Amino acid sequence: MATPYRIKRSAVPGKKPAVTDLQLGELALNTYDAELYTLRDRFSQTGIATEVVRVGSGVSVTNIFYVTKDGNDNNTGRKLGDAKLTIKSAVAIASTIPGAVVKVSSGTYIEDNPIKLGPQVSVVGDSLREVSVTPLNANQDLFHVAPGNYITEMSYTGSLNAGKAVFAFDPDTVRYSDQSPYIRNCTNFIPNSIGMKIDGRNVIGPTKSMVTDSFTQYNQGGIGVSITNEGYAQLVSLFTICDDIAVYCGSGAAC
Repeated sequence: MATPYRIKRSAVPGKKPAVTDLQLGELALNTYDAELYTLRDRFSQTGIATEVVRVGSGVSVTNIFYVTKDGNDNNTGRKLGDAKLTIKSAVAIASTIPGAVVKVSSGTYIEDNPIKLGPQVSVVGDSLREVSVTPLNANQDLFHVAPGNYITEMSYTGSLNAGKAVFAFDPDTVRYSDQSPYIRNCTNFIPNSIGMKIDGRNVIGPTKSMVTDSFTQYNQGGIGVSITNEGYAQLVSLFTICDDIAVYCGSGAAC
């Protein structure tokens, strides 16, 4: 039997070789991450220093997390082949990295709500028509948002108790906000729910606000947007169908 050829390798999660570990044209494999590395040498033509790069299209990235219907929450989420199964699991990791993006592939996701987002995190669905999020817990809000969030291209289905919202500020973590959460091109199909609950008691700072564009409310018996306690909203292309109240302002709120 021929002796198998084995390249340099490591089984340590996240470890990659240094420039000094490889010769030009040599490969190294991380057997835990299934990532292959080589040297890229552009110095002679561009003056750019030699560097270690990953090989192949399915490589990991540090600030993008993937969610798919055939994923697993034990995965890292850092590439499609290692995707998470739930939005909540991906958001939990992304919220530790300001500027991170969670990309949600087409499918219906039943989520253990509330999903609590950290500041400057985006959740981006593949398509408004093809990504549906359903709350597991009717007695809880679906998403708790933070400053600088951006959420787009999803629909919301299932059941929520009256007074519970698809989007609300986190009452358990009252943050200073200087940038509004932004909900864009989404549809709320959950009866009796509140699409956006903007309660100024649950945020501090100059912008106790949320903003939206193209957020349709088809939540029979519910409220499209509730703004209270000096909260503020800018609503663009808000459609409210079958609601009990389209937009409510009270206790010093403005819209």
